[in-house]
Amino acid sequence: MKSSSLRPAISPESNVSDRRSGDLWIAVLPLKVQASDSELEVFSESLVDDVTAGLARFPHLRVGSINGIHGTEQRLSPLELLLRYFLYIQQYRPDEHAILRDAFERIVERESSDANAWAALSNLYLHEYVHLINPRENPLERANQAAWHALQADSASQMGWQDFAAVYFYGRDLNAFYPAAERAMAIDPRAGTTCGYLGMLIAFSGQYERGVEIVRRMMALNPHHSGWYYYVLWFGHYRKGEYGEALKVAKQVNTPELFWTHMVQAISFGQLGRLEEARVALEAMRKTFPLPFDEVSVREQLGKWFPETGALDHLFEGLHKAGFGNRLDP
Repeated sequence: MKSSSLRPAISPESNVSDRRSGDLWIAVLPLKVQASDSELEVFSESLVDDVTAGLARFPHLRVGSINGIHGTEQRLSPLELLLRYFLYIQQYRPDEHAILRDAFERIVERESSDANAWAALSNLYLHEYVHLINPRENPLERANQAAWHALQADSASQMGWQDFAAVYFYGRDLNAFYPAAERAMAIDPRAGTTCGYLGMLIAFSGQYERGVEIVRRMMALNPHHSGWYYYVLWFGHYRKGEYGEALKVAKQVNTPELFWTHMVQAISFGQLGRLEEARVALEAMRKTFPLPFDEVSVREQLGKWFPETGALDHLFEGLHKAGFGNRLDP
């Protein structure tokens, strides 16, 4: 029996309890389903997916504005700071990164058992390394220590396992990365930020189909997902030489503050021979790239994400066709 054929037996006279909180109406409905244990398990999984996807379609159920949790960071509670952190990871603003890093460092000094604070701090340290946002010395070591503290405080911390896995990935220990990533995703398979991010790393590590499958599932569950999810779909087309499809995906990315957004367009235009458009995108990439815009620096930065030499060389093939290394290098 397919899960779609399982229907809750609810009569018009069913006892419905509800409560109102602002504009949100919550109904609790009793479900009566006659099926085998295996069918009930499939049905319950399908139902949770439907609820998750349904709620994600209502922006007012998400934190929609930073204004509600903006203010003097010292007066914000750890939970308010965590909400502010989740807003930050939608856009990666350097000023917000610095504020949050300092605030979480103060929190863990006062309360060393706050797993969420340690995990958020670990990811902020990782951003120093991977995005060069407000970098300080030894970011990977600090990220590793913070992730370790998060897991000491809560061994089931999904954010902690996510950061632990990411440290392994950027440290090029893929044998440790894969089981840590799978453990993180298993804690909550519907956690879009964690599963989408680790799906991206899995794809970039060389397990392309597996990574793309994970990211597509997270996108289906939440249509308001972050723009960087599209990088994975773009790479899935690009690696197969589907440059037209890759360009269509590249144009859906909505994070202009990241050089990646302009890079994927420049590479796609370059492979398609649309050189004027490629050079416009390449110039935008240069303006948002955090290091000197030369081959050594760009290869070093992209190499953090693509451990396979063949994948990295394929990216540079597109960059060179777009004009990189000709007129735009200083």
